[in-house]
Amino acid sequence: MATKIPATSLKPKDKVVPCNETVACASGTTCCKTQEGTWACCPLPKAVCCEDHFHCCPEDTVCNLAAGTCDDPADLSVSVPWMAKEPTFPIASSNQKCDETTSCPDGSTCCRLSPGKWGCCPLPQAVCCKDGDHCCPNGYTCNEKKTSCYKASHEIPWFTKQEARVLKGSEVLFGDEDVKCDSTTSCASGSTCCKLPTGQWGCCPLVKAVCCEDHEHCCPQGYTCDLEFGTCVKASGLHSVLLTRLQTHTDTRPEEEVLCDASTRCSKTQSCCRLSDSTWACCPYKEAVCCEDMKHCCPVGYRCDPEVQGCTKVSTSMWWENAL
Repeated sequence: MATKIPATSLKPKDKVVPCNETVACASGTTCCKTQEGTWACCPLPKAVCCEDHFHCCPEDTVCNLAAGTCDDPADLSVSVPWMAKEPTFPIASSNQKCDETTSCPDGSTCCRLSPGKWGCCPLPQAVCCKDGDHCCPNGYTCNEKKTSCYKASHEIPWFTKQEARVLKGSEVLFGDEDVKCDSTTSCASGSTCCKLPTGQWGCCPLVKAVCCEDHEHCCPQGYTCDLEFGTCVKASGLHSVLLTRLQTHTDTRPEEEVLCDASTRCSKTQSCCRLSDSTWACCPYKEAVCCEDMKHCCPVGYRCDPEVQGCTKVSTSMWWENAL
């Protein structure tokens, strides 16, 4: 039988298993390479990635490519069906790390604030002004006396930094300060929700920003999008800045999940099983059979057999594992 893994609480602070710096798998799963060299998720903890780059097996088993099973090397007569991988999802922290404990949203720049804390300038590769509160676009110089950014004869208002977000391990703590786009998506604090060409939500790394009609760019508050020249124009016409490209939203929850109740979930290739009367766990089989001991589960088409401590189907049996 397969081992259950604890269900995941529906919170934006969910832990993930990073595959690299840009994609991750859900907690309790394993990163495995695909045939294309990209990453996929095996819905098992500490899984064995099979050489066909399509399937995976539980820990301490061997992939049997010919039979399409996972075999116990200690007893080759014992096997379980192997698992299909599922897609990864973008990792929340494609963020800019300021240090080991703080980060800024992607497309922004880490700058020191006056008290010595980190702040986020809502511009990529920005120039951090010495006053500790403001910043300018790349290639511009801060003019503290005029509170502006200048480049040759071109002068624009400078930007105000936003406070950086706290990191916990490999995750960013998102909470009530996030900007909610709808019931399932959000943008980081200090940014604005704007629609993308696909109809999904994107994040403009500016406070109370203006969303441009092309659904790809945005401008600071008080500016107008000039799509022809790719700039943001102040109402007076004297100031212009480059358009800011939208980013995808920061919600990293997989799109398809199995909801156990209102507050817990399992991966789409798993099944919800009770770990106790008040706690859910995830069985790493789709449409699984949950055993009465609340510790084990079996694949669909099998039944729990306490006498053999395994899953029985006709005359074939499989071993089970202890619950985590």
